[in-house]
Amino acid sequence: MAQQKLLHQERVIRTSGVLLMIAPFANFYLTIDVVNLPGKWAPAVLFKLATGISPIHWILWVASFIVGTMMLKGKRSSWISVLAVLGFFIVFDVLQFKKDIQRGWTQPVVSLAVNVSIFMLVYLQEFRQASAPGARAAPAKSAPEVQVAVLPLGKSAAAVTPIPTRSYDFAINSKRFINHTIDFEGYGGWAKVVLMTENEFVVEAFKDPPPNIENEAVEIFVDQAVIHLKMTSRWGKRFVFRYESVRPLNSEVKVA
Repeated sequence: MAQQKLLHQERVIRTSGVLLMIAPFANFYLTIDVVNLPGKWAPAVLFKLATGISPIHWILWVASFIVGTMMLKGKRSSWISVLAVLGFFIVFDVLQFKKDIQRGWTQPVVSLAVNVSIFMLVYLQEFRQASAPGARAAPAKSAPEVQVAVLPLGKSAAAVTPIPTRSYDFAINSKRFINHTIDFEGYGGWAKVVLMTENEFVVEAFKDPPPNIENEAVEIFVDQAVIHLKMTSRWGKRFVFRYESVRPLNSEVKVA
């Protein structure tokens, strides 16, 4: 994973949620603004105009606000709700287009164009690329897979050789593993490698970490080595592991 997708970033999801919460108020303003009626912003007149708006509009506006609040949590799954709401908006806008354009073309045209554009952007980023054949680029030949297994504490692997605390010379080119995804069996990818030195192994989470990760023993399989790790600290989304032990996989690995 060379780079986290734009729509996967928590700040983008939260910002989109804020905009989605503002959208119903903007739509309400545009709906009233096109009405040619003196004193339309007076409370009594505004209330009558509001009651004349289609119930479906109100339902969709409330749904947008609710989905926007859900997105403030920064969860990727909230994009599914966004697509659902946008889909209903697009269908309703198309059905009402002839009627709405009689009162002014700006609001219906802009609303439909924006909704379709956002729908396509979210769909292509979140679903189309993930489901299309060959969407997941194969790793370069020089970049081996990083396979990870979680072992319960107390069940250490056989034939484990302690790693020297100071002089640790990887026979592995650590730069090759930067930005590789850490994928736990049964949990899926949750972090990418950001630092791999002789003293520590650091990953940065792009979704919630596996439960109880701080108490789990972790093994990574790289080149011809099996490296045993233990989490030592956490700084925000970054998790720091220390090397506990190493053992050969199929052939001797240079250690020390």
